[in-house]
Amino acid sequence: MCSLRTVLLLIVAAASTGAAAVDAGAAAVDAGAAAVDAGAAAVDVGASAVHAGATAVDAGAAAVDAGAAAIDAGATAVDAGAAAVDAGAAAVDAGAAPAAAVAAAAEVTDINITGVVTAPRMLLEGEKLYLSCQVDGDFNICGWDSPLEEIIYPEDLTDPDADIIHFPGFNCGIIVKEVMVAHTGHWSCIATTDQGFAAVGEDIIVRVRESWPGVVTNISSPLFGKWGEWGEVQLCPPNSFADSLELKSEAPITGDNTAANGLLLPCRQQGGDLPATITSTVADFGTWRDPVSCPVPEYIHKFQLRVETEDAFDDTAVNDIRFTCTNNPEVVMSGGGESWGVWGDWASCPNDTAVCGIQTKVEPYMGLAVDDTSLNDVRFFCCPTVW
Repeated sequence: MCSLRTVLLLIVAAASTGAAAVDAGAAAVDAGAAAVDAGAAAVDVGASAVHAGATAVDAGAAAVDAGAAAIDAGATAVDAGAAAVDAGAAAVDAGAAPAAAVAAAAEVTDINITGVVTAPRMLLEGEKLYLSCQVDGDFNICGWDSPLEEIIYPEDLTDPDADIIHFPGFNCGIIVKEVMVAHTGHWSCIATTDQGFAAVGEDIIVRVRESWPGVVTNISSPLFGKWGEWGEVQLCPPNSFADSLELKSEAPITGDNTAANGLLLPCRQQGGDLPATITSTVADFGTWRDPVSCPVPEYIHKFQLRVETEDAFDDTAVNDIRFTCTNNPEVVMSGGGESWGVWGDWASCPNDTAVCGIQTKVEPYMGLAVDDTSLNDVRFFCCPTVW
């Protein structure tokens, strides 16, 4: 049997335990209330999410519908594009036949076009441009297609004071009196028939006058006579070059022979004009031989001298000269002089240049009692044909 003290201690311990349980229960109640509040907040968030989701579903459905419509429109566009491709292919086929017919007609025509300078030419502003063109055969009309975006018909050029006139000697040739930079481009001589056409063209480049570089170097023969004095230098006008040569030479005589006495160089501009003829010192003996010319539009590019260096009885120094042209180095042209002495090595202007000036070394007349030689040496000057 428990004592009263033990009973009282048990009662106190139970009371303490109950109070702690009450406190714990109160805390649990508070925690539960917080959980309830958090749950309510979560319910509110969930409800908002549900509303937002429903809205998104509606928008998504609308986007799906719009995408389906776009797919349908794209399919329609693809069909239309395919139809256009088919139509284009048909047009290409339809166009190819007449184009081929025109080309064939142009190939079988009897038109013959000659005289056109097909090599590119470079001119300075203000130069004359000679555009030669001769059309032979059964043709309707001929003219020049120009960079000015117009067809120039020679038969319409009746005013001699106009800027562009007919080129005499060529039924379809024209002359531009003063070129401008605007004339730069492709020029074509065209002739037509009922069946087609034929055309031959050339490229023209026009530079301002201030761009002309002038002389770039000079060249001399490695073989020459030892007598005489150098004369004055003469140069062709800007952008013109020696395209031919005339030799003055004394034919063999009984007595004091001099052979070559001097040279003349006619100057031609790239446009075709002949603005000047240049020379240097020329002695008194002999006659002028026939001029020897390069084909248009070529110019003297290299030369060699035939020289009798020294003879015990009658010295003649330079006897003859040979040269080649810019685009025909294999064709050697002779001045037509005398045959004493030997040929020296060639002296050549640099590439893309041509002879544009001359200086000669000549022994003046020494009198009856002294051996005369006249021309002893030649120096040529070179200017650029392209710059």
